[in-house]
Amino acid sequence: MKKKSLTDAYLRTLEARRKEFLVTDKVRHVTPLGTFSLCMRVFPTGRKLWVARIRTKSLRLTHTLGVFVPGRFDGMTADQAWLALEDFASKLLAQQRGGSPSVAEAPSATVQLSHDVIPPVQRRSFSPATVQFSACLPPSNHPIRITNWSIPGHATSAAKVVSPSTAPGHASVKPVVPVRPSTPTAPVVPPLEPALSDGVHLTPGPQTRVHTLKDVVDSYVETLKNKGNAGCHDTAADYTSLFERRVTKPFPGLAYKAAHLVTTEEIVDLLRHVMKQKSVRRGRVGESVHDEQSNLQSKPLRREADKLRTLLKTAYEVHRGADRDPNVLEPSGVLTLCKSNPVSEIKPVKGANKARTRTLTPEEIGLFVMRVSGIVSPAARALELCLYLGGQRLAQLLRSEIKHYKSTDKTLTLFDSKGRREVPRVHVVPVEGRAAELLEVCVKDAQARGITHLFSSHGKKPLDVNTVSKLLRAIKAELYVQGLIVEDFDVRDLRRSVETRLAALKIPSDHRANLLSHGLSGVQNRHYDFHDYTDHKLNATLTLHDYVAQCVEECVIRYLDIVQVGPPAKVVGTLEEHVARLREAGLPRA
Repeated sequence: MKKKSLTDAYLRTLEARRKEFLVTDKVRHVTPLGTFSLCMRVFPTGRKLWVARIRTKSLRLTHTLGVFVPGRFDGMTADQAWLALEDFASKLLAQQRGGSPSVAEAPSATVQLSHDVIPPVQRRSFSPATVQFSACLPPSNHPIRITNWSIPGHATSAAKVVSPSTAPGHASVKPVVPVRPSTPTAPVVPPLEPALSDGVHLTPGPQTRVHTLKDVVDSYVETLKNKGNAGCHDTAADYTSLFERRVTKPFPGLAYKAAHLVTTEEIVDLLRHVMKQKSVRRGRVGESVHDEQSNLQSKPLRREADKLRTLLKTAYEVHRGADRDPNVLEPSGVLTLCKSNPVSEIKPVKGANKARTRTLTPEEIGLFVMRVSGIVSPAARALELCLYLGGQRLAQLLRSEIKHYKSTDKTLTLFDSKGRREVPRVHVVPVEGRAAELLEVCVKDAQARGITHLFSSHGKKPLDVNTVSKLLRAIKAELYVQGLIVEDFDVRDLRRSVETRLAALKIPSDHRANLLSHGLSGVQNRHYDFHDYTDHKLNATLTLHDYVAQCVEECVIRYLDIVQVGPPAKVVGTLEEHVARLREAGLPRA
């Protein structure tokens, strides 16, 4: 039984095992009755239950408090579980001392807590209007420690020790046992008054909760994680970072504002603020020749602002339609106050989705292959395979495992989750020549290290896209200083270059689409054409290999003494500072 800090973020990461297990919070509470602990029981089915445990010399008791359901509003959160534990402890203490079956009948005094120090969380048996905690009578000469809840944004008094004769409300006021230690939490909006705007009346009750803007976004992100799609997991992580960086930290008042009270003007001001921030173009070297096309995207963060607009718009739509969606088998029953979407009328950010047109020349393709082939690392092998496998997407390639590569059939199975596919498309890629050599090295390396991923640094998870991008950034800086490239490029440009060269080599459009796994969303491809196109993919791959070999042969003749071998210098600081250091190093120029 492990001991951890049971927070909502940590509990979402707990995965089910073959046998049920218990995780206990590292904070325990010692009471006159015994030691209370808050635990989480995880079943093999994935079900998670909050459990209260009490252990004394004569008593062993376990009590279920509620269900933890991530991403849904009818589950019990960590704060609600602590309140339930306090209620359970109070009842047990009252029964032990007074012999009464309930707290109401126990011969004990009550501490009435004011509304402004109650955390704005509710559970099934918790009413903020009539909340009170009770416990057993303490000894008449025993000091009582009264601890207020610490809520950011509210003035709270520090904990103080008073005697029973001076405690408010009774000559022998009983303490709140146990009390969860105050920990820094995110700012919480205090509960709204029962009468809300637009004539909507909200009566405090067990299933009533005012959703903040952060609640709406978190719920949508959780639905993306629950889809089981690797692409959706990446999108969810990206959205979480974006909202935290652009809304929660700079504007906590807006992030924790009631979602139905957020106005369109506030969202527009937020997007304008994002676009006015300082632009950081990581990984870019040299000057772009498409100044007019990239001018809108290079100065303000228009792409990031439009992603934030899309996130908020979709989150509101999912939140508003949850109670009308028949696919939601267990409706939460929580009152949804969002009757309109404040982001629906906001226009897309101009210049956010400017398409790139960069393609590598034959000489640049040869130089790229020469430089990458001289580096021994999983990231370098992934970059080289992106080209030799026909311009496959880097993120999909990095998720490959040993079982996906069939050396007898010479095929590698990828899973294309691009777009709105609920189930990833199975994409089989033929493996020949240099690609087969690289994959054999990947398999042997993974087997020697006892891991399943073909591309991994530590073996626990696949290689991250940013890790490969850092290597490509260092290679580009080196080639730029040597005068071998003038215009910047990235992995997407490499994929675009493959299709452009295959088109020039007279490979049909449908064969290229099947090799690169795009343009296959029409009715004909989804419902009628189930041919695997294996021979056509193989023909296109062999044609590409011959073309790349010719490009490399010409570059070897011209640049053999100039192109470096071995890992490039690690990029430290900004890219401009790194380029300046490389120039001082005196690299040979073409």
